[in-house]
Amino acid sequence: MDQIKELEKYKSLYDEGAISEEEFRRLKQKLLGLKTDEEKELERQQERAKALAEIERMRAEAAGEKESAESEENEPAQTKERKDPEE
Repeated sequence: MDQIKELEKYKSLYDEGAISEEEFRRLKQKLLGLKTDEEKELERQQERAKALAEIERMRAEAAGEKESAESEENEPAQTKERKDPEE
């Protein structure tokens, strides 16, 4: 019941022009235990950074596998070249 009274107080302040719509929304979100727009944006940024880091890790891993495969392909040819002169 206290939340309702508090919300009514915030709405009254908003209606009177004492607080902006953004301030009203932020107060309402906090009162109701919801994440604020700023918290949501911070989470989005963190998730984006995490996803980009994962993409970079996967690219580096793929590049390492490609280099490894190329060196394995070249290795038998080099070994064969070393053996031919001995034969």
